[in-house]
Amino acid sequence: MPSNKVQAVLKRLQDLHPETIDMGLGRTFDLLEKLGNPQDTLPPVLHIAGTNGKGSTLSFIQAILEDAGLRVHRYTSPELVRFNERYIIAGTEISDTNLIKLLEEVERVNNGNPITFFEITTACAFKAFADNDADVVLLETGLGGRLDSTNVVMNTAVNVITSISKDHEAFLGDTPAKIALEKAGILRPMTSAIVAPQQDDGATFALHTCINRIGAFPQMHRVNWDYTITQNGFSVSYNGGTIACPHPNLVGMHQYENASVAIVACQALRSKGLKISKENCQNGVAKAVHRGRFEHIKTGLAKNLAGKDIYLDGGHNPSASAAIKTSLEKMGAKNLTLVCGMLEGKDTAGFIAPIKSYIKTVLCVPIKDNPFSTAPGQNPIGLAETFKQCGIDDVTACTDLQDAIDKLKNDENPIILCAGSLHLIGDILALEDTL
Repeated sequence: MPSNKVQAVLKRLQDLHPETIDMGLGRTFDLLEKLGNPQDTLPPVLHIAGTNGKGSTLSFIQAILEDAGLRVHRYTSPELVRFNERYIIAGTEISDTNLIKLLEEVERVNNGNPITFFEITTACAFKAFADNDADVVLLETGLGGRLDSTNVVMNTAVNVITSISKDHEAFLGDTPAKIALEKAGILRPMTSAIVAPQQDDGATFALHTCINRIGAFPQMHRVNWDYTITQNGFSVSYNGGTIACPHPNLVGMHQYENASVAIVACQALRSKGLKISKENCQNGVAKAVHRGRFEHIKTGLAKNLAGKDIYLDGGHNPSASAAIKTSLEKMGAKNLTLVCGMLEGKDTAGFIAPIKSYIKTVLCVPIKDNPFSTAPGQNPIGLAETFKQCGIDDVTACTDLQDAIDKLKNDENPIILCAGSLHLIGDILALEDTL
C-alpha cells in the first residue's frame, strides 16, 4: 500500500471526478498542454495494448533492453502492493519523496478541474518521463486503447497488441473483434504493429484490417514472425532472421508466446537505431521478472505451509484461465486447492470452466477495498455460490485472507493456486512481507 502521505494525495486526485472510468482523451490532452506537452518530448515510445500478457511482455522487453545497457522508463497498472510500482524511472521504482512531489505538482497545474484518477496519474507519468533521461519508454494501456489516456503519444516508435479476449465488455464491446478495434486505436501510420497470436479469428481479421487501413507496418504472428518451443528453450523467426533462446524465466507455457512477442518488438526497436543484440534477447528472456504471473513462491506463505507448491496468478478472465490450464496440464497437476477472489463484473463462470477439472477444493476470499480499483471485490459468499453452480462442491467462503491461510494448514491437496485478480495477488504479496 502507498505511504500515508502518498495515500492522502492519491485520495485527493481520486475525488476530482465522480466516475472511476470515463473514457476519452480530452481531459488528458488539456492537462498535458498545461504541463508543456511532455508526451511530445520523450525518447522512443513502445506502446502496448491487449487483454492478456501485456505486463509479462513488457517485463521481457525491459529485461532485454536493460541487458543491452539501455535506460528504461516504464508505466504500468495496476500495482500489486505499492502505487509507486506504476512509475519506473530509468529502471528504478519512484521513491515516495519524488512521487509526492510529482503528484502535487500535477495536482497544482490541474487546479481542481474534473479529471479521472487514471488520467491525472497518467499525465504524471509523462511529466516524470520527460523530466528524466532514458533511452526508451514502455507504455501500457490501462483499458482498451483508442480512448485510453495513454494514447496521446502521436509518434510512437513501436506498437504491440497482445492476446485479445472478452473483458471490460461494457466499455470495449461484446466480441473479440469489437474489442480488437478498440485496442487497435494505439496503432500509428508507418510504425511497426506487432500482433501476438490471437485465439479468435475475428480479432485477427479486425487487427489486420486496421493495420492496412492505418498504413502501419504489419508484424503478424504466422505471417511475419513465428516461434517454436524446443527441448532447450524456444526459437523465434522473423523477417531479419532467427534467434534461439533458453526457456523463459517466467513460468507458464504462455510465457513462450510473450517472450517471442518481446523479441520481435525489440527487433523493431533495433531498426530505430537502438543497439540490441541477439545475446541481449537471450539473456533478457532468461532473467525477466514479473510478479504474480504463475509465480511459484517459496518464501513467506510457502514456509508457513510447508510441503505445498504455491502458485500466484493474477488471471481473471476465461482467456487467462485457459493459459493457467495449459501450465497445470504440463505440470500434471491434479486435485489442487484454489484460493480465489474476484472483482465484480468479471465472467466468473467463464474463468472457472478451463480449470474446473483440476480443482478439488476452493476457498473464496474477499479482496481488500482498494479506492483505485475499477470495481469492488465480489462477496465471498456469492463467489462460492457461483463455484457450486459450476459443479464444484468443496467450496468455502472465508472471512478474510488469514482465514483462508488458517484453513490451508489443514488442507491435504499438494498444490495451491491463488488466482482471480491482480488485487488478490497484491493482498497476498503484501501479507508475504509479514510472514
